[in-house]
Amino acid sequence: MINAAVRRYKKYFMIGQVCRFAPGFRVAKKLIEDGQIGTIVFVESEYYHDYTHARGVNNWRKDPKIRREGFIGGGCHALDLIRWLAGHPVEVFCYMNHKYLPDWPAKDTGVAVMKFKSGAIGKVFVSIGVKAGYSMRTVIHGTKGSIVCDNTSDHVLLFTHQVACAGNPWRIPVPVNNHNVSDEFAECVEALKAGRRPTTDEYEGTNTVAFGEACLKSARTGKAERVQNIARK
Repeated sequence: MINAAVRRYKKYFMIGQVCRFAPGFRVAKKLIEDGQIGTIVFVESEYYHDYTHARGVNNWRKDPKIRREGFIGGGCHALDLIRWLAGHPVEVFCYMNHKYLPDWPAKDTGVAVMKFKSGAIGKVFVSIGVKAGYSMRTVIHGTKGSIVCDNTSDHVLLFTHQVACAGNPWRIPVPVNNHNVSDEFAECVEALKAGRRPTTDEYEGTNTVAFGEACLKSARTGKAERVQNIARK
């Protein structure tokens, strides 16, 4: 297990979660931390990306021996983003179907609803076959306002109690950089130089996968499932 190996050999590990470095999502995170929308009530994110002609080298994404689960393999970005913005969920219920890519080994589309320890609730939609453009649109509703953001637009929308009724949100400009690998690499280098854990360490990676695994289990059992939360050691 990666977590055990990192502890045993006293090394550092960084998981690649580029959404945490996308400018639009960073602005959203800062607005939340600054209290601009109050306490989070509801959060939703989506990951849809048509993989019909993106099977990977040697068709590895479609390989039944690998059995890549789209809800984790691509959807991990939306799942991780929700965790980063709203905290780790405690319970999830998920439905999945298999209509876009029936010759692929795993179900291609799913929707999950979740609840958080804070009392907030949320939703995530994932599809690797949907016939639409790539999207990671994310919405966060709080007691004092709302945020609408993604990683491909040049702005973030902020609704507050002053402007929500008028329907004229603050339009916050952001650079478009949906795969901001330069800042991601910079974080890795800075963490190594400082001798500290990267912000997306092995536990962040493990708990995002645990979130996805709980979604898959719920889709199989037809029941709400607890989401494992592995504490740092």
